[in-house]
Amino acid sequence: MPMTTLEKVCERAETIAIFYEDHPVKVKNIRFQSIEMLEILGEPHYLRPVAQQSIANRLGIPIQYLRKCPQEIQKLNLNYWIEKERNEELFLRFDRTEIRAIFTHRYIPTDNREVLERLRKLDYPLDTRVQCSLDGEFMMLNIPDGRETFAVNGTITGLKM
Repeated sequence: MPMTTLEKVCERAETIAIFYEDHPVKVKNIRFQSIEMLEILGEPHYLRPVAQQSIANRLGIPIQYLRKCPQEIQKLNLNYWIEKERNEELFLRFDRTEIRAIFTHRYIPTDNREVLERLRKLDYPLDTRVQCSLDGEFMMLNIPDGRETFAVNGTITGLKM
């Protein structure tokens, strides 16, 4: 991972998240066209790879199997198992119209910007040198300063190994 500053990471996180939205969606309103496409009340939404993996795991269907299946078999499997889902709603994370992740309501949404703001409150100045890999799916941040942990939404993170 290349070195950068906390300020540049914050700017990048803001830019990436400009169109992010989170919504609960009733399971009965979800229909799959394939592992890459689902409809919510008839409106199509592309599933990004992380969302594909999370819904396959949620429904108990091996993702490698689904990817090998023709679209009609994917559709059949996914729609059969979504009807067996025990939760009435799922929590979907969107980037515009694309779905970037799917969770249950047990998931506590934590945005990358919240993590970065917490770091600022821990007195990390914007010019702090960090290593970061950040895209629309994942953020990995390393601050080589010797501090061990901090909490976000009550969850301890940043454990030093």
